[in-house]
Amino acid sequence: SGKEEQGRFALQTSVDLLNYYNDYFGIPFPLPKLDHLAIPDFAAGAMENWGAITYREVALLVDPDNSSAGTRQIVAAIISHEMAHMWFGDLVTMKWWNDLWLNESFASWMGDKAVDAIHPEWDMWTQFLTADTASAFSLDGLSNSHPIEQEVNNPAEIGQLFDAISYSKGGSILRMLEDFIGASDFQKGIRAYLTDNSYGNAETQDLWSALEVSSGKPVGKVMDSWVKQTGFPMISADRAQDSKNIKLSQTRFLYDHIEDKQDNKEKTSWFVPIKIGSNLEDNLQTLLMESRDIKIQLETNQKGNVSWIKLNPNQTGFYRTKYTESDLENLKNAIVAGELNP
Repeated sequence: SGKEEQGRFALQTSVDLLNYYNDYFGIPFPLPKLDHLAIPDFAAGAMENWGAITYREVALLVDPDNSSAGTRQIVAAIISHEMAHMWFGDLVTMKWWNDLWLNESFASWMGDKAVDAIHPEWDMWTQFLTADTASAFSLDGLSNSHPIEQEVNNPAEIGQLFDAISYSKGGSILRMLEDFIGASDFQKGIRAYLTDNSYGNAETQDLWSALEVSSGKPVGKVMDSWVKQTGFPMISADRAQDSKNIKLSQTRFLYDHIEDKQDNKEKTSWFVPIKIGSNLEDNLQTLLMESRDIKIQLETNQKGNVSWIKLNPNQTGFYRTKYTESDLENLKNAIVAGELNP
């Protein structure tokens, strides 16, 4: 069709991604070849057929003379998402549609992780926060949002599963989970899950079990609170000026702030992986918040006042933070003074 040159970027990208995925998953791509097919007027954006991924032309072809850097990033992200499915979706397939969220959100999160590895200059995780985490926050802060995992009883319900809660909130909590258990243990668990379930079907719980074994952490308990419940928490941090003692409280974040008017049974709580930084410590303090209210003391070997604290650095946790007015002022001063990145 005279468009051979427009396929070169996708070809090189897919070669780089194949090398990355073969290494990350520890299972070399098992088919003799992998084709990427550009189809005019293809209905879906792309489809992860095993060994023959199909795309709209605009999702695969890049004009070397006229395409923007943004177009290259979009094409790379789509290719990466579909190639992640070669393992997570094709080699191992979910048993039923209620686990669709895991199939799709894993491919979205993993796709960005792989693109970040081959193109670190694109700063994919900052883009992930604006494209995925922010859009999930905006939907999930509404009282009529829905849980990530939903029952599917008939084919008509399947189409309703493809939304920002399934893809973007799902991807965001996987990012939080990797940060909570550590990238190395996360990778070990993923490898075990894929190896144990190759050429078969699996459920979400099978993945949580593999990650529990690899990390020794209560992955199932933590993730059930995020997957099966609607919404997300706002973590309030309350402390006296310069104090190392902090009280953390969680309530469901809602734009109309109506939770307190509801019955107690509506007062949701989550198992929240918390990270806290301060002016006294380079290392972040980590803990798992397992109740609605906890009191903690900042661990530091340094003497002096705790002039500022910062929860959820790098926004790995899927929650919003509320500070006291004095701590907000302290954070502002730290940013102005260059002690803290905005």
